[in-house]
Amino acid sequence: MTHAGSVLADYARKIAAIEDQAIGAVEERRGGSRGVLRVGASTTIAVYLLPETLVQFRRTHPQVQFRLTVAGSAQIARQVDDGELDIAFTEVHPQEPLLTSTVFRRDHLVAIASPAHRFARKKAVSLEQLCAEPFVVRDTGSDTRSFVEQELASRGLSISPVMSVGSTEAVKRAVAAGIGVAIVSKLSIDLEVQARRLAILRVKGLHIRRPLYRITRKQMPEFPALIAFAGALEQA
Repeated sequence: MTHAGSVLADYARKIAAIEDQAIGAVEERRGGSRGVLRVGASTTIAVYLLPETLVQFRRTHPQVQFRLTVAGSAQIARQVDDGELDIAFTEVHPQEPLLTSTVFRRDHLVAIASPAHRFARKKAVSLEQLCAEPFVVRDTGSDTRSFVEQELASRGLSISPVMSVGSTEAVKRAVAAGIGVAIVSKLSIDLEVQARRLAILRVKGLHIRRPLYRITRKQMPEFPALIAFAGALEQA
């Protein structure tokens, strides 16, 4: 595709997305229902927050089809900006000027290790002791450090990653195998902690709460199904 063709294709995608939104909005005003609700979410939110919300939403809106896109926060924000998604939920504040975002929840991050790790048997360890351990981290897909690394750096601390993996599930498996420690969302570890495959470490001074953002386009009217879904997520 030529450069001019690429520019035209980008506008065509936005026109098609706006047409879908217009048709759905008119149908709702006529007493019908929105056919498809296009939702985007970053991995942690999609895997650990949305399933229960989707069940609740389907009970009250069984006629609405739910289309979920799961990707990195930056990619999800771009798709909202392009009109490909009606609403999105991410772990990173969007940079696009045409988007608006609000914090709908704060995610509590905790330190984890294998139950066989020596720290798992201690009443508490210091943040400096934790940072001295081998760390398993999420791969950001770029040269940017992970959220955890940035947060620790703001406190004058650094870690030594021994493994960088592409998903939270991979982080948990590596930690359970004893490769190192990690700091992850508390939302993601309930089952592993109950099964005693992972242990939450008590770390003095470790209080990290990460904002989770709800993203929509500015000046884009929110239709009833979208408002209902956002409300269901906040309630859950």
